[in-house]
Amino acid sequence: MVKRFGMADRVTPAGITRERRREWPTHEAARDYSLTRRAFRRLDPDCVRDYARAGTMAAHGGVRLAFDPDVEYRIYRSIPHDLAAYAPRLRVPGGFVGGRGSEEVHRVGLRLTRRHFCVEMVDGGHLFPLEHPQAAAGAIKGLWTELRDHGHVVQMAVPAGRVRGRGTGR
Repeated sequence: MVKRFGMADRVTPAGITRERRREWPTHEAARDYSLTRRAFRRLDPDCVRDYARAGTMAAHGGVRLAFDPDVEYRIYRSIPHDLAAYAPRLRVPGGFVGGRGSEEVHRVGLRLTRRHFCVEMVDGGHLFPLEHPQAAAGAIKGLWTELRDHGHVVQMAVPAGRVRGRGTGR
């Protein structure tokens, strides 16, 4: 419905991405600017520093983003709105790690995700891996262990539409 009425830029990160600043005089200026943005305020300072260094490149006497925000914008605009409908067709195990405080997760909900995937929630928002990098790594390792220990990784012969995982009645 949101796509049909042309409001996707208002309810997805697409709109913000489209207006993203692209150039700064230095890496430090890119870092400092990022820290003023609402989405970045809770991020681990080391992650913001690394983002500014790895995510920019030298250009015109300063630095610019190393990626094209227009490509990022098109990715956000092309994510299927009915993504959950594809989950039963998966023939591989799947997991989802999300931030408990993520506005995006709360907006979309996890009912269908829990039905088809192992779900692990951690402290933090939508960008939780950059807010709590060690906790995010631990959650991913824990999810991998859950999938592996319950035969999801080694035993791949799960009939289509019957992907087993936490929340699936197993």
